[in-house]
Amino acid sequence: MQARRKLNWVIALICVQSLVASGQRVIEHQVSVPHQTGLRQAVDRRGHFTVITLAPGVHRLKPKSDGGGELLVKGSTIVIQGYGNSTVIDATGSGDRIFEVASNAVLVLSHIVLRGGQPVGSVGGAVLNNGTLILRNCVVTGSSSGAPLSGVGGDGGGIYNGGVLLMYDSFVTENACAAGGFGGDGGNGGGIFNSGRALISNCQIKANAAGQGGPPALYADLRAHNGGAGGGICNIGYLRIIDTVISGNRSGSGDIDLRVLFGGDGGGGAGIYNSGILKVARSTIATNIAGRGGTVNSGRSGNGGSGGGLFNFGEATVTNCTFSQNLAGRGGGGGPGLRPGEGNAGTGGAILNSASLRMLSCTICSNACDVGGTVRSAGSGGGIFNQPNAFAQIANTIIALNSASPAVTLPFPVDPPLVMPGGSGPDCEGAFQSGGFNLIGIDDGTGGLTNVTSTDMVGNSAQPIDPLVGPLQANGGPTPTHALLSGSPAIDHGKRFGLTTDQRGRRRTKDNRTIANADGGDGTDIGAIEVQ
Repeated sequence: MQARRKLNWVIALICVQSLVASGQRVIEHQVSVPHQTGLRQAVDRRGHFTVITLAPGVHRLKPKSDGGGELLVKGSTIVIQGYGNSTVIDATGSGDRIFEVASNAVLVLSHIVLRGGQPVGSVGGAVLNNGTLILRNCVVTGSSSGAPLSGVGGDGGGIYNGGVLLMYDSFVTENACAAGGFGGDGGNGGGIFNSGRALISNCQIKANAAGQGGPPALYADLRAHNGGAGGGICNIGYLRIIDTVISGNRSGSGDIDLRVLFGGDGGGGAGIYNSGILKVARSTIATNIAGRGGTVNSGRSGNGGSGGGLFNFGEATVTNCTFSQNLAGRGGGGGPGLRPGEGNAGTGGAILNSASLRMLSCTICSNACDVGGTVRSAGSGGGIFNQPNAFAQIANTIIALNSASPAVTLPFPVDPPLVMPGGSGPDCEGAFQSGGFNLIGIDDGTGGLTNVTSTDMVGNSAQPIDPLVGPLQANGGPTPTHALLSGSPAIDHGKRFGLTTDQRGRRRTKDNRTIANADGGDGTDIGAIEVQ
């Protein structure tokens, strides 16, 4: 039944796209908007199917207090076409978001920039969608969800989707969730918050931020509050991501409040936070930073956020993807009072898994955990941290060249100096099930594969395995990758497990006849890249 519902959803989306592209359906209104003042009137023509062409320029929304505010799409299908980055709908100063799409409506945007939405005390900075929203060649930027006086900050700094979202060839960048109000955590999903069904293809989700934790509700409240999760994307619904870059996002930091005993924890999943169903393919998650723990004067500072690239609390399937240069959050430092800092560092520089994770043909390199507060635990699992009782299976995957928290010398005037040990498991921490044909740089027994097969290559700290990968850069295809260098032990020692292409869309398998295949292998390269 669940598979049938997913199929019906996909068919419905294809039908909407076909109608828009072909024009075969009756267009009851076709409107050209040549100036800045006619957009609201055009949207208010609530026919069954309306096409609006926006002229280049900035179309500004009037303030909500002056009869302006959001554009409500209700009981109709609205198609708005612009002219690339030269057509802008700007809600700056309006005190509201740009669009709200009701459950009985469809909104299609093409070649439009959405900018400056900020609803007061509410969700969805640029767009709140409860119907069907389709974006093609669009930019969603400079928007933020509303800041409440008290309680949780608004979710979805750029887009809040509670319906169906289909996004192609678009950018979601430099959006932010509101900080929590008094007694509330920061908002989740700096770029996108999804509680419905969403497909994101060939997009860039960059430089977005979840909200900072709020201050205590009352002086009797003994704790500051936590940062929001999902700097780029927070998913509690069904989400599929293809050929997309998710980079430079930040989850929220815990609130800093020197009056309380417990600091707020940093938010997890700076790139993606998932507690729903997540499927990611041919994508790169890189340079995301989980939130820092909040600082208190005397007590326990907040813990750093975990899962710099991905925090998975649901069901995640990741195929042909690269995780690189993501960072788990730093533990909160101490204030000027009695203690120098007690927040634990976040775990899982690239990925923290707390539920079900399956990975096939991925490359996880150059991720790290930041340091803990001065007298607290360092972060472990620089590549992946798999929590106890969680399920993680990896196959044909590289996990190498990652770093747990380094050792730290305590700032106490003693001789010899006191040194806090670094974190364990630079590449992986926790128990993982091997699907075969993996390359693990360092596994020192604190985690790693529970059923190592003869096809797995596993190093240790004394003899680490270097996969010989190049820097993260453009190597063909829509996303940056780590290419395998000449002599890499990953070349021809894998198995494709039914995949026909690598992350770039290049052919798998291309077998080098001068290199012997692994036992039971087919000459596929391990990781996200296939040497051509």
